Amino acid sequence: ETDRLQQWSMNDDLASLSNILADLTNPEKEIRDAAIEAAKQFGSTNAIPTLKAVAANTTDTEEQIALLEAANFLSLPPVDFSQPTSPKTRQ
Repeated sequence: ETDRLQQWSMNDDLASLSNILADLTNPEKEIRDAAIEAAKQFGSTNAIPTLKAVAANTTDTEEQIALLEAANFLSLPPVDFSQPTSPKTRQ
């Protein structure tokens, strides 16, 4: 299942995202952890409500933190590396 999650995280379709989000509530912790990482890798803000909802319903504090960190990660604006940045100069 973790291999499938990794594969889904590289896709760009709603079915893959749905499969990833479904595994956030898998009975096996290893699968849930892999689903959190897959949601981050997938990169869709559509995952944020589900991540937050699952976090609100879990009693595992570490898992709750991981879910909320993933939601926060997805809410960040994308970074554009194509624009060269110049260092700020002091006057």
